[in-house]
Amino acid sequence: MSPYETRVQWDLPYGWAPVTWLTVDGLAKSGDMQDAARISRKFTAMVSENYKCDRTIREKYDVVTASTEVNVASGYKQNVIGFGWTNAAYLKMQALLKDSGAQAEMVSIPHRECTAQPTAP
Repeated sequence: MSPYETRVQWDLPYGWAPVTWLTVDGLAKSGDMQDAARISRKFTAMVSENYKCDRTIREKYDVVTASTEVNVASGYKQNVIGFGWTNAAYLKMQALLKDSGAQAEMVSIPHRECTAQPTAP
């Protein structure tokens, strides 16, 4: 993982749920609930907004554009639908927000134009 835009699957701009959860959990355990909650809100908002567009939960997200639209040049190029670690991380972050008593706040994420038609539930 790197902060450089290399178009390799683990580098910027791609965000992965398990790595995000490890970060959130580490922040929470070290007492930094403010940042743990902030990251949880942004990540879960991104997943929710994308779900509203195409009724799927994906393996990875472009965290710069807050989209599931990925253009990976090297590595695993597909963006798998229904990926378990994203589902689990989403639920863990929602539970952290609820259990911590963190105040609900508006989250600013880039607006995503829905290019795919939603699938039937």
